[in-house]
Amino acid sequence: ILGLVVFTVMSHLYFWDVWYSYHYCAAKLKGYQRLSSPAACYDAFIAYDSEDPAVNEWVLQELVERLENQKARQFNLCLEGRDWLPGQPVFDNLSQSIQLSKKTIFVLTNRYIKSGRFKTTFYMAHQRLLDEKMDVIILIFLEKVLQQSRYVRLRKRLCRSSVLEWPTNP
Repeated sequence: ILGLVVFTVMSHLYFWDVWYSYHYCAAKLKGYQRLSSPAACYDAFIAYDSEDPAVNEWVLQELVERLENQKARQFNLCLEGRDWLPGQPVFDNLSQSIQLSKKTIFVLTNRYIKSGRFKTTFYMAHQRLLDEKMDVIILIFLEKVLQQSRYVRLRKRLCRSSVLEWPTNP
């Protein structure tokens, strides 16, 4: 009976971690595959707090400038303010941006990680891991983001190459 109690408590506490680890490892075992789908018309969708002027400025002047305007390799980015269709519901634009992009880059701050927009965007991007067995999420931390998030802690352990911390004074 003690074993049953321990198993029940452990499965309640760590079910999500084991479940995510299983799907992540299954995606990794499948290996890297170039997206040849004609539906992927963007290299990445940038998800960030567009209401924060400092973050908005950093994304447009640093990230977009470095990724889209390089001479060696230019990336085609999807941005909310520039590429979303006006008049469409936010949820539809968000879903389309994630599905039409090869990767989803999250620019994280303490304020953004607590917002409903982040949770919705993150959930939709995470669904691609489960549906397509491909890891498409890249996290960029502009601040020391709260470490209570089980997903952030697990992601840092499993895939260090897709979790980046941006220095405050580069």
